Amino acid sequence: MEMLKNIMLTITSMGATAILPLVIFILGLVFRMKVGAAIKSGITVGIGFIGLGLVVNLLSSSLQPAIAYYSKIGSGFTVADIGWPAVGAAAWVAPFAALVVPVGILLNLVLVRLKLTKTLNVDIWNYMHFLVPGALAYFVFDSFWIGFGIAVALSVIALFIGDLIAPRWQKYYGLEGTTCTTMIHIGWTLPFAWLVNKIIDVIPGLNKLDLDLNSVQKRLGVFGEPAIIGVIVA
Repeated sequence: MEMLKNIMLTITSMGATAILPLVIFILGLVFRMKVGAAIKSGITVGIGFIGLGLVVNLLSSSLQPAIAYYSKIGSGFTVADIGWPAVGAAAWVAPFAALVVPVGILLNLVLVRLKLTKTLNVDIWNYMHFLVPGALAYFVFDSFWIGFGIAVALSVIALFIGDLIAPRWQKYYGLEGTTCTTMIHIGWTLPFAWLVNKIIDVIPGLNKLDLDLNSVQKRLGVFGEPAIIGVIVA
């Protein structure tokens, strides 16, 4: 077990920009891509991830003067939320990250083969949604196996939720044979949105309104344009 842990630590110490291309390359070979095409796919993912990192670093450095200013006066913007790219990068350096993906894919294939689920999760990047809770558990309990177990368990749970929401997903987006396995949306956002909708449905007057982003934008005119809203917020 200690040897396996050391191997995983060696792989993950290379960082997300090395792990993701490696995972994509291996998956390409598993799905019978040509070696050259698999290498190109892996490298493309790595380049994209490096680009994400550059953008995040640029935004962070641009915001740093404002953060430093408000930190000095003791109020205001003392913390910068740099969004999901940084969280995604952090997730892939968990000590069990390189093991979760192949194990999750293997379990997925077995469950599909046994007809226990119809969902095949090919969204490898969003395994970060399983890795983040696993990483938190790893640091809280200081246990490689607890973190690993939680990440794998979430990857399996996402399959069954994917089956559950598939009919509505396909009807709304018009994408037959697809569903969503992104845990942050299907596990947390979707139930909350469903509850809010149910509450709205029983409120007289409010349940008769039909609002969407397009209609709101038309009512607001130029002030409903995303660019204008961004300028006002900034």
